[in-house]
Amino acid sequence: MLNSQYYCANCLQPPLYFQSSIIPFLYQPPIDHWIKQLKYQHQLFYTQVLANLFLDYLLCQSLVIPDVIIPVPLHTSKLRQRGFNQSLELAKPIAKALNIPLDYYSSMRCKNTSSQTQLDTKARHRNIKKAFVLENPPNYQNIAIIDDVMTTGATVNEFAKLWQQAGVANIQIWAIASA
Repeated sequence: MLNSQYYCANCLQPPLYFQSSIIPFLYQPPIDHWIKQLKYQHQLFYTQVLANLFLDYLLCQSLVIPDVIIPVPLHTSKLRQRGFNQSLELAKPIAKALNIPLDYYSSMRCKNTSSQTQLDTKARHRNIKKAFVLENPPNYQNIAIIDDVMTTGATVNEFAKLWQQAGVANIQIWAIASA
């Protein structure tokens, strides 16, 4: 398990628009296999496995309970291609288990970015720039943004920036694994 109090060099590059992160696993076997099976082979039963593992770790942490959980949105073309948003699918059982509202309507991915997986750190930051918009953002003070994997943090940081600009005081990043 990865201790959420430590950050890699990429994550320490300012400015950060989130206050904390909880990422219990490294993107290595068997977690990487389960995430790939979920995302690319449509093996949705892995959402419950990964969510349960995440919850087991989360419940051992001292944390501020967020007002809401917000999954990182997919662009509509990627959503049509994949058929589901893996971040939303992971967020559903976590939100239900914690009895925390789930908000997947207030934000959207407006820019159809190329896949981040083959890009270096600088290209990832450029690629994701201005990729998200908020539509009538609710007045949250404490949110948890959830994603499946955090590599450089470019995606979640850009998404957190939008919420910070909307007045959210405390932004946590929740991800299953760190690459």
